[in-house]
Amino acid sequence: MFLTGNNHIKWKLLGVAAIVVATLCVAGVLWFDLPIYVFLYQFDWLIWRLFDAVFATKIWLGVSGLGTVWLVFLAARDNVFNAMKNAGKSSELSNKNTPSFAKRFNIWRKIGRLTVKARECFYNFTQWLNGGKKAKILVASFSVFLSVALASVVTSILKISIGRMRPVFYEAFGQTGFYPGVKEWAFNSMPSGHTSASFAGLVMIGLLFPRIKWATWTLAIIIGISRVCAGAHFPADVILGAFIGMFATDLVKSVMDKKCW
Repeated sequence: MFLTGNNHIKWKLLGVAAIVVATLCVAGVLWFDLPIYVFLYQFDWLIWRLFDAVFATKIWLGVSGLGTVWLVFLAARDNVFNAMKNAGKSSELSNKNTPSFAKRFNIWRKIGRLTVKARECFYNFTQWLNGGKKAKILVASFSVFLSVALASVVTSILKISIGRMRPVFYEAFGQTGFYPGVKEWAFNSMPSGHTSASFAGLVMIGLLFPRIKWATWTLAIIIGISRVCAGAHFPADVILGAFIGMFATDLVKSVMDKKCW
């Protein structure tokens, strides 16, 4: 969204987008939030409850985090196994040509070989990261985890700082308002956590796998709309959450492209 072809952030475009989003949020609070919410709340279908459970922030973090750890474990296991196997073969060949009185020194040779193999293991792992389907999945999983984590931190801070009442108050008492500093769920409506996490994760997947970008963006937008349909957020909450998710994704992609991959 805010990246060049070389994965550099377009800061001027980002600044303009931030102003536009802030303007939309203010306009939403003052004008269009309530009428759009009332209209979309008519479509409070059961499927949005499923979306609420599947695309929660903790699910994004859990799946991407466990996926990253599991893929790293598989890569490390394969490399260590191969290194130990090769070291064992080398020591067997060495034993055949070693006099009996010198065999007691083989333990030191084995330690030396294992040290070399450990270095080879690390090198092979770094090479493994540069190619192959498993490597791409690992990069994607780790990238999603980082972008969702960053978006979640920013979202959590803003939720408490803004302290917007959730639509449940409007439905029950016809009230809306802001109570900054309150940590309770009912006063943490802006921005939408589901939306920021889903945009962070799905936009990142779209960046890494451009062929399915249209599908990931479409799903992210549907998730955002579903939060209003389910009565959990106002439209402005979703707009701000989507912006945070996109910014987090672009920032992580830019930094990782320079530092890691």
